[in-house]
Amino acid sequence: MTFFLATAPKLSFFYGFYKIFFCVISKKIFFMYLLSSCAMLSILVGSILALYEVKFKKFLAYSSTVHMGYIALALSTGTKLGAAVSFFYFFIYIMITISIFCIHLAIRLTWGVHTIKYLTDLVRVRDSHKWLCIFMAASLLSLAGVPPFMGFFGKLNIF
Repeated sequence: MTFFLATAPKLSFFYGFYKIFFCVISKKIFFMYLLSSCAMLSILVGSILALYEVKFKKFLAYSSTVHMGYIALALSTGTKLGAAVSFFYFFIYIMITISIFCIHLAIRLTWGVHTIKYLTDLVRVRDSHKWLCIFMAASLLSLAGVPPFMGFFGKLNIF
């Protein structure tokens, strides 16, 4: 359920915003500056708030805010290339989110009631499920945009 609520509204918003943007907004330079300002603010605020978060799902929610800011930043160029790059980045983000929630579900199914509620609970995963811990670390590093992972190439294309 959390996965559906984390991805489905973003997908519908992205498609709707793409249609509205290229019909109306891309013709006005003011709206492109407004969108880029909102995107930068989203990236800044989401990143700062995520630094102080201790709960896992809230951390992913702040990360979602940051990533939607990156997508809006790519769309703020007002070109077809910006739209293509934002779609590529959105696809990467959805794949990373799917992997994180699948790993979270696998941990929940093997542990039963005990699940990852806090970020510090990932230490318990390291002790009991080494492979899931490696996959979770790779997914989180890709979400952060560390160079050998796919999230880095999405952010590189945006910039």
